[in-house]
Amino acid sequence: MNDVNFTQLASDGKQYSANPLSERFNRVPPTTYIPQAPARTLSTLYRALQGISAVTEILAANGVQVDLVDGQPLNPATAYSLLMAAQALADYAIEDIEGIADWADKRVASEVADHA
Repeated sequence: MNDVNFTQLASDGKQYSANPLSERFNRVPPTTYIPQAPARTLSTLYRALQGISAVTEILAANGVQVDLVDGQPLNPATAYSLLMAAQALADYAIEDIEGIADWADKRVASEVADHA
């Protein structure tokens, strides 16, 4: 599970757990063999790719509706918004990959320096 604490402090000072549906479950949990940073990145990429897949399925179905004589395609603004959502997810995933690559570069450089 994500390491974020979803507990909320109410106005009466008591703590209440947030809706469990808002919690994220990692696809790749950290283990002895998979450190925290790569595990987090893999789980983030998994979620981003799931979102991109869902959006592209909707847009593909919309393309079919556009071609039908009596089809009911999405409003062009909605289709464009979905496309931009997929682009945002892709940008987010790319940024996360760049972050893990930087982390790996620093880790390798540190180990090389320790062995020199």
